[in-house]
Amino acid sequence: PQDFVLFPFLHVKQNIEFGPRRGGAPDGGLGRIVELLGLGKLLMRDPTALSGGEKQRVALARALASNPAALLLDEPFSALDAGFRHRLWIEMKKLHSELNTTLIHITHDLEEAFTLGGRMAVLIDGAVAQAGAREEIFYTPRSRKTAEFLGIQNIFRGKVLELDKAANRAVISCGATTLVAPFSETAATGSEVDCCIRPQEIKIIKPGKPVRDSLRENIFTGAAIATIPHGNHFTIYFKSAGGSCGGGVFDFEIRLPAMAYEKMGIAEGKTISISLRKQAIRLLEHD
Repeated sequence: PQDFVLFPFLHVKQNIEFGPRRGGAPDGGLGRIVELLGLGKLLMRDPTALSGGEKQRVALARALASNPAALLLDEPFSALDAGFRHRLWIEMKKLHSELNTTLIHITHDLEEAFTLGGRMAVLIDGAVAQAGAREEIFYTPRSRKTAEFLGIQNIFRGKVLELDKAANRAVISCGATTLVAPFSETAATGSEVDCCIRPQEIKIIKPGKPVRDSLRENIFTGAAIATIPHGNHFTIYFKSAGGSCGGGVFDFEIRLPAMAYEKMGIAEGKTISISLRKQAIRLLEHD
């Protein structure tokens, strides 16, 4: 339901105790849940006097209190502030282990999904686009739609020029340049293919430093046309001087820890060289 459906004629404590009492189950574990969700000072409050975030916590406590065999959670932390939400992620993982309960958790928060999920499914247009272990979903999206859903901006369409299974090498003609990617069984020489790379996998080459073997291919020089701070990291939008795969306002989106950003002295308009790490480029199946 879109509403938390708290019983308005029961105070908070009675709402939480409703399931165990109706089912004849002991309520000895309710104190742990009340403490987990920070509801100790609200137990005698009327639900109509609660804020949206408080109502959400009470509804979650009521669901957990019955120790269900399976729990369906539809964005259960959406109304909570970021700090409390992050603490709750940690506690929910502990609680999940203690209760040994199956949780199906629906969320649009990718960080939340990766933190809490064991197995995951991406739903697009009412159908499962990809399902599997969380690492498989995040690091090896199979299709363009899945990659876009995961927020990956660096997605390019090109033509396969060369495939070499023995050398684990695929050469892709992409816009004004070529990319070297790992070999893929799903690609065919001469065919069009989509490929992507996560922004964290694009490396900035330090001037005057030796370039590692893994970064010697797919090197571009250009400018950081925009930078956006996010607290603990920066997003850098890069435009190649010689043309590359993007063809838009920017060619590549790069994610860099704030400490590294400051250390490198990167700023808008600065000329930098980057490398798209070959092993991090994924060839995608057509949707």
